[in-house]
Amino acid sequence: MAHIPAGATFDMTFAVAYDRYKGVPAFSHAQLSIVGYSNKWLWEEAALGSGGENFCMDPYGSHTRAVVTDVRPRHFDGSWKQNIGGADFLQFWDSAGVYQMKKELDARLLSNGPDLSNATYTSISTDGAIKSEVQISGSRTDDLVRIFMRVRHEALSATDFSRLAYYSMGSETYNYYP
Repeated sequence: MAHIPAGATFDMTFAVAYDRYKGVPAFSHAQLSIVGYSNKWLWEEAALGSGGENFCMDPYGSHTRAVVTDVRPRHFDGSWKQNIGGADFLQFWDSAGVYQMKKELDARLLSNGPDLSNATYTSISTDGAIKSEVQISGSRTDDLVRIFMRVRHEALSATDFSRLAYYSMGSETYNYYP
């Protein structure tokens, strides 16, 4: 983040990156508008270039109860690819078998591209026992879509559980693997 002192003047250049930035497909991360589809809170997407979404998230799980929804490869041929998505971070059921939803979600989009994106999602389990921080990043490239995930879970208090998954690829509530 740049600091601009009061009374300062400066020159800047405005650039808009669509499919390419400096000759290489740009990477972007932004909120995906779902007006007309749903009135639920937040859906985000990340993409390499402008040929369609490559990685979609429902950070609160309000649509699918899965954080990662759509995952699509990009083959640079302009055609839409099959969704192979569905993943989740911190699936936690207490000792009575009650699923602990996430609360106090703080979604921070720190950089939306075009070279590198960086978004961080922090939340706490409903019972307040586990704090979760998930950082999602992607970068521009001229070959394959790459998404980097950094996951940190912190036990805030001793807790018993009947089921616990720190990371689940192929979420049980949203899995499109054919």
